Amino acid sequence: REKGYNKVRRLRTRVKRGKAKGGRPDAKSDALADGLELAAHRDDYLDWLTARNLAEMTIDHRRDDLERFFSWAAERGLETPQEITLAILEAYQRRVAAYRTKNNKPLANRTQRKRLSSVQDYFRYLVRHGVLTANPASELILPKKENRLPEEALTQSQIDDVLNVPDTS
Repeated sequence: REKGYNKVRRLRTRVKRGKAKGGRPDAKSDALADGLELAAHRDDYLDWLTARNLAEMTIDHRRDDLERFFSWAAERGLETPQEITLAILEAYQRRVAAYRTKNNKPLANRTQRKRLSSVQDYFRYLVRHGVLTANPASELILPKKENRLPEEALTQSQIDDVLNVPDTS
């Protein structure tokens, strides 16, 4: 079985040729067909990210994060960017925080931040390009960053070696 970079490259090539099976359909055409104007600027936004020289994987993750938000908004009948308020974004934030993975674990703070910051950046783009006059996501407070400790600590002999290095005489 192919793994890693080669598999991703092969799958992307198949997608470009239109031969990929499964996956998610083009959200822009589906969203506009359903009258969801919220996603109308998605492709322009992703092109803008490409022009800013962001990594392809970053752009793919942003696309996925936005698709989750657009689906959530469509379920609630929110169709235009003008309908989105800070209160609605906070409700989405609560939804992201309450989400459980397949093994019933909550999403890590880092993942929650990533999903919400993608939405925040999309609305910043909409304001910058004149679609909105005010950014509803500007006051959204993201989850606190985690400060993780190293997985491996120094052993007692390594600590002794470090402490014996300085010449105290």
